[in-house]
Amino acid sequence: MASKLGSYRLRLQRKRWRLRALRKRRNLKSVVNRIKSADPNDIVLICTVRNEMVLLPYFLAYYRRLGVKQFMFIDNGSEDGTTEFLKSQPD
Repeated sequence: MASKLGSYRLRLQRKRWRLRALRKRRNLKSVVNRIKSADPNDIVLICTVRNEMVLLPYFLAYYRRLGVKQFMFIDNGSEDGTTEFLKSQPD
């Protein structure tokens, strides 16, 4: 009985998360859109970040060496200058 109740709670929680995601999807806004300048054959990396300013230069350098031409970041409320740093990047 306990496992059925736990399973039901998890299912209910997933439904709540899904509904929350549907409600919040309109909160996303584009800060800088450079994807239109990308070639259709370019590799595009999509990544979520939050307060990653310390790691971003190394992250970008690594993936640029691997051949990524365009980056698309979803910032989750950074407060350490991540957004400003990413705006200044050409790709």
